[in-house]
Amino acid sequence: MNVLKRLVPYVKKHWVGMLLAFLCLLVSTLSGLLIPRFLGMGIDSALTSGLRSAVIMAGLQIVIASTVTALSGYGNRYLSQVVAQKI
Repeated sequence: MNVLKRLVPYVKKHWVGMLLAFLCLLVSTLSGLLIPRFLGMGIDSALTSGLRSAVIMAGLQIVIASTVTALSGYGNRYLSQVVAQKI
């Protein structure tokens, strides 16, 4: 805990970048948690209705959630490295 206390003065100057990196981390985690839910809903709707459009819609939701996960994960890593290099 003492190490974190000693790092606070250095990070205070770059709080905006750290906040954005943390927000990207939250978005990445939440969108990653949505993928199994979309998969389950797609399987359930495809089995109950038998419509091909339900499977296609679930597939699109999974692709969109995966893209959001990847982009926000990249943003998190990028912003974390920018702040780390400035410190």
